[in-house]
Amino acid sequence: MSRQRGIALILVLWLTTLLTVMAAAFTLSARRETQLLRGTRLNAQGAALCEGAMHYAMGRLGAGNPLLRWRADGSVYELIYGGGRVRVQLLDEAAKVDLNAAQEKMLQGLLLAAGLEQEAAARMADVIMDWRDADEVRRFQGAEAEDYRLTSRNFGPRNKPFYAIEELQTVLGMTPTLYQRLAPWITVHSRQPGINPRLAPAELLRRLPGIDQQALGNYLQARAQPNIEPTAQAGGRAPAQPPLPPLPAPPGIIFANSSQRTVGVHAEAMLGEDTATAIDAVVGLGGGRQPLTVYRWRESSAGAALFQRPVEASVALDLPIP
Repeated sequence: MSRQRGIALILVLWLTTLLTVMAAAFTLSARRETQLLRGTRLNAQGAALCEGAMHYAMGRLGAGNPLLRWRADGSVYELIYGGGRVRVQLLDEAAKVDLNAAQEKMLQGLLLAAGLEQEAAARMADVIMDWRDADEVRRFQGAEAEDYRLTSRNFGPRNKPFYAIEELQTVLGMTPTLYQRLAPWITVHSRQPGINPRLAPAELLRRLPGIDQQALGNYLQARAQPNIEPTAQAGGRAPAQPPLPPLPAPPGIIFANSSQRTVGVHAEAMLGEDTATAIDAVVGLGGGRQPLTVYRWRESSAGAALFQRPVEASVALDLPIP
C-alpha cells in the first residue's frame, strides 16, 4: 500500500513539474509574441511619423518666407507630433560626389577624405572609373573582368554607370567600412562633375586634399548665418544675404553652384525611449504643380544618430496622437 502511495506521489510530482514547464513555456511564448507585436507597432508608427515629417520638410524647403525655409545643407530639424519626436536631415544631392560624373581628381579627393592614403585612393579611383566606363581597357591601377575573375568573382565590372550608390559595394577592393564612410557623401543623381560648396557637408569639405583651411573656416562661418536678417527694409522687402567669402577649389576639384532640386532625406523617429524606424530617401522636388518624385526609399531599424546632433529648429505640431 505504501509502495502504491509512493508511486502515486512520484506521478503527481512529475505531473506538477510538467505542468510548470508547460506554463513557463507558454508564458515565455506569450511574452515574445507581445514584444514582437509591440516592435511591429512601433515600427509602423515610426515609419508613419518619418513619412509625415519628410513631407513636412519638403514643404519647408519651398517656403516663401526665408525665415521659415529649411536648408538642404545637412542641417538637422526636429518635429514633435503624433506622440513622438522625429529628426530630419536634408542634403541636396548637388552637395555630394556623383559616382558617374566625378572625374579622377574628384574621386581621389573623396577617397582621401574617407581616410585612404594617396596610393590607395588613386588605385580605388581607377577601379571605380573602370566599373562605370563602357570599354574593357584596364586603367593603370584599375580592374577589368579578368581581375575580378582572379579574385573568384563571376561578376564585374558592369561597364555601365552606377544605378545606385549601393552598387559601389560590389567594386573590387571596396570594404564595408570604407563604404559606410563614403555613403553619406555620394550620389548618382546630381549628374555634375563637382560639388556645391554652399551645400556640401562641412566634414567633407574639411577633408578635401589641398583645401585652404583658413578660407574654408571663414566660408563655413558665413554659410551658417541665416538666409536673411529678421528685420525687413522699407517697402516690406527683406535685405539680401551678404555674399559668401571666396573659397578656392583645390587642384583638380570642381566647385559648382548648381542644384538639381533633388534632395537626400534621412528621418529618425523616437517613440518614448525607443528608436523605431528610420527612412532614407532621395526625392525630386519638381516645381509648380509637378508632384514629388521618389528615386530611392529605404526603411530600416536605426540607432539614434540624429538625436546625438544639435538641431537647427524644433517644431511642435498640434496633431492628435494616432
